[in-house]
Amino acid sequence: MTVAIVAGAHGQTASPATAQTTQTTVVAEADAFVDAGRPNRNFGYATRLHVAASTERRSYLRFDVPAVDGTIRRAVLRVRVDAGSSLGFDVRGVGSTTWSEGGVTYRTAPAMAT
Repeated sequence: MTVAIVAGAHGQTASPATAQTTQTTVVAEADAFVDAGRPNRNFGYATRLHVAASTERRSYLRFDVPAVDGTIRRAVLRVRVDAGSSLGFDVRGVGSTTWSEGGVTYRTAPAMAT
């Protein structure tokens, strides 16, 4: 599963599931941000991810989610913010999991779901 974090908008939070039997923590296997102002540059090895609406900066996270028995009723993405904004952000899926942390750029980044 790959998600893109986008500045400038935020959606409604889904209500939590009432029954939870198992909790699993999955750490991102790849992360990078891309910047429209530097469309050919890779930021995959930066120590922090960035999002911004003013220069269209997007962050990408990829997770290798293990197989589970049963139904996944809820997933939570925890993001720590170092510098806040009143604009918030959206989390969106992307159609490709083949991008690489050391290779993705704004020009080569996978398209986000709407």
